Amino acid sequence: MEPDRGVIAIAGQHVGAIVEDFSNLEKLINDKLNLSLEKEALFYEFIAEGTATTGKDPTRIVAKLLDGSRLQSEISKILGSSVTNFGLRLVERDRYVTDNQWFDFRIEPLVPKPNTTYHINVVYRHPIARIDFHLLLFLNPQSCKCFI
Repeated sequence: MEPDRGVIAIAGQHVGAIVEDFSNLEKLINDKLNLSLEKEALFYEFIAEGTATTGKDPTRIVAKLLDGSRLQSEISKILGSSVTNFGLRLVERDRYVTDNQWFDFRIEPLVPKPNTTYHINVVYRHPIARIDFHLLLFLNPQSCKCFI
């Protein structure tokens, strides 16, 4: 809890447990302080970071995304060396990291194990309290945080 910044956070290893703990914390704050976080919060934010192993080489799979593209060709010419991409990052169109609604999905080969494992990072921020976390359960995240 960081009252000066107006942040309340729960961190842990399992999405389901974090969501349950966060719900319990919301109820406690509502019951004991008579404060509705759902009404007062500017936004809720979920951050998950984890790894995934698929049996395929992430460096080759990710490199196919720009393989042969004009952008890849132009950058290779500028740098004087053949280049490839090492990851993918997707954000919500026409939104900014400073907005109360924001989505950021990053996937790239895990640096210590680039030929076997992906590193995945997801940030999901929304002004509505009930974020649907089921989309993120596939991550089997190594660390997660829920913020309001």
